Amino acid sequence: MSQDQKKPGGFSKAPKKVDAPAQEAQNLPDVQGTIENIGKVKVIHGANDDEFAIAGATVAQVRANLVDAFNIPGDALAFVNGEQVDANHVLKSSEVLEFVKAAGVKGLPFWQSLS
Repeated sequence: MSQDQKKPGGFSKAPKKVDAPAQEAQNLPDVQGTIENIGKVKVIHGANDDEFAIAGATVAQVRANLVDAFNIPGDALAFVNGEQVDANHVLKSSEVLEFVKAAGVKGLPFWQSLS
């Protein structure tokens, strides 16, 4: 292997060219994370969770669209940012919508087992 191949520039002795758009991009602030989150709402039900661009939709609309994909039962309660909301609540960007089914008691009620 020649000594030229071992150099970081390889065989070329000419200076590396820098693309003008790439150089301009280095001067711009990093706003990619901000742009990606515009209008997104995180939806959670059990082990299912994802972010969707659904800001402006109601809880009822989200439930209707994700009932099969997220296996949301009809009696699940809706919480936005930890506060219980009704089906007409309009979702805002960066909110967290969680559908929760109240846990039940397994087996017979204790008074039925006494007879």
